[in-house]
Amino acid sequence: MYELYGMTKSNNDSLVYDIWAKGLHPDDRLSTETLLHQATLGQAEYDTEFRVVHPNGSIRFIKAYGVLVKNRQGTLQSMTGINFDITDRKLVEQENQHLRERLQFIMATSPAVNFICRAEGNYGVTFISENVYEVTGYTAAEFLAEPSFWIDRIHPKDKDQILAELPQLFERGYHSHEYRFRDQDGYCLWIRNELRLVRDEQGNPKKIVGYFADITDRKETELKLQQQAKQERLLGAITQQMRSFLNLQDILKATINELLQVLDSDRVFIYRLFLDGTGAAIAEAVSPEFLSVLNVTFPEEIFLADRDDRYSQGKVSILTDREDPNQLRSPTVVEFLTKIQVRARLVVPIIQNQTLWGLLIAHQCDRPRSWQEWEINLLKQVANQLAIAIQQVSLFEQLQQQLIERQHAETQLTQTNQQLAVSNNELARATRLKDEFLANMSHELRTPLNAILGMTEGLEDEVFGIVNQRQIKALKIIERSGSHLLELINDILDVAKIESGQVELECTAVEVASLCHASMVFIKQQALLKGLQFVTKL
Repeated sequence: MYELYGMTKSNNDSLVYDIWAKGLHPDDRLSTETLLHQATLGQAEYDTEFRVVHPNGSIRFIKAYGVLVKNRQGTLQSMTGINFDITDRKLVEQENQHLRERLQFIMATSPAVNFICRAEGNYGVTFISENVYEVTGYTAAEFLAEPSFWIDRIHPKDKDQILAELPQLFERGYHSHEYRFRDQDGYCLWIRNELRLVRDEQGNPKKIVGYFADITDRKETELKLQQQAKQERLLGAITQQMRSFLNLQDILKATINELLQVLDSDRVFIYRLFLDGTGAAIAEAVSPEFLSVLNVTFPEEIFLADRDDRYSQGKVSILTDREDPNQLRSPTVVEFLTKIQVRARLVVPIIQNQTLWGLLIAHQCDRPRSWQEWEINLLKQVANQLAIAIQQVSLFEQLQQQLIERQHAETQLTQTNQQLAVSNNELARATRLKDEFLANMSHELRTPLNAILGMTEGLEDEVFGIVNQRQIKALKIIERSGSHLLELINDILDVAKIESGQVELECTAVEVASLCHASMVFIKQQALLKGLQFVTKL
């Protein structure tokens, strides 16, 4: 006892109670003395641990047992006990406790969730750190209660791949993977698993230990960069398609197929609005597990109410959850969206020449979805590109129609030219025949006319006998008329020369009075019949 309490017998002849009590650690003194007094009265068992302070200041841990001793009459006589120095064990326990506390603190404050699960069957969880609630929204008890709890909440699009990769863990002893996990609110977070396989002494798989961490922020950043790259590639592809494709349906189909992959959505389609107020889905890309809307009739209430106020002004329509009454208050719309398996949707107008041509629509069918800003901007840019493509296709079709009409006009013009060539040939032949006719007729007319003029001149010269003044006057008129007729015949020959390009202009002086008097001779008779009188003034 002297050694346990750090004393020597030479200094103290006996270890009395007061000296013993003063050697107790101040924090343990009251509880230890109280228990000892209760034990000596038979009110408690003396089985305790306490600390003592040696004179050199060191602290030792003591384990003490005590048993009451009674005489034959049953009177309490004394207590017999034993003390052990348990300092080494206590220090180890304290260190272990400190390690446990530090480990619990690390596990509680760490962003990583530690776990242990079975190495067979459905890989049920046997241990998981309490901070799993902060990461997933589920408590550790929920993970432990149901063996398939973890596996069942992996995103359906990732689940098969994750299970297919697990054999690599049993081959190499370690494995890591990233996947989407549905939290308690139904939203998906990205987590990264680091797994290690523990084997027993025979080398058989015993358990799987590991940790997982929420990497949603990093993954979203990576995905955002990837989406931006995809967005640029998509816009480039659309531009290229506008240059390479001339069919509108081909452009629409290629565009929505790209969007379905980039947005990772369940359905993307083009809704065409017609001039009579009706509309229809004209192009669609949809995941196999969901319905097609190509042959579905959309109620007017779905789009008509928003057309003037929102879509015509280029604004978008965003729905994150059809079950939210604050977003959709129309039972008809909720019922229709439920029918075509739509939980969230994003609608962007396609404006063509300041007119609402149609709508570019993306659907999320299996869960609510908060549409990201980059997704909205992407659909806006694609809608603008589609408007350009539609305009180009329309212009191309108009050009094609104009080319067809021009070809038709050219064909008609060729036929007309051919007909004109035939007509020209016939006209040339007719002109030639006319010239020949005029030449012949002029020759035939001049022969008798010359005879008339010759006979008139002979009569005037009284070759055939004497003529009086009245007869001479008449003969003069015949002579002048015959001479004029000869001039007309010569003029006809001149016309023929003009048409053949052989006419020669002869410039000479003209007596105006003779020209006027000659002109009046031809119209004098008609003027007299109409009661008109002509007067010449020179």
